[in-house]
Amino acid sequence: MLNLQQLDDLRSDVGEDGFADLIALFLEETDGVVARMTAPGPKMDPAADFHFLKGATRNLGLESFSAVCHEAELAAAAGQPTPLSPADLDAAWRESRIRLLAQLGMADPVRSEFRPETHHE
Repeated sequence: MLNLQQLDDLRSDVGEDGFADLIALFLEETDGVVARMTAPGPKMDPAADFHFLKGATRNLGLESFSAVCHEAELAAAAGQPTPLSPADLDAAWRESRIRLLAQLGMADPVRSEFRPETHHE
């Protein structure tokens, strides 16, 4: 679910130019964390990564993705398996990212190396 009021409030707080820059920064940073988390190999601190994803996505109104990251953060912090496989995390992020950009009517402002489909275990 996308919280449109959260997006409108954020846009009002930072202005239109600042909002576009903030979206670009958000996507770049979040793409990087998701790519690192979905890459093969051991994860350094999944609880911290899920915490970052939860907060960043909540700030931009991506409530469903944020809620899933919150559950995964709690599990990781408790030393339990997270409810998200790398493939699930990847798919949920791609869907949320697309929904956000579509809602904003924005082309993808980030030229990142984020290629979710190449980071599955």
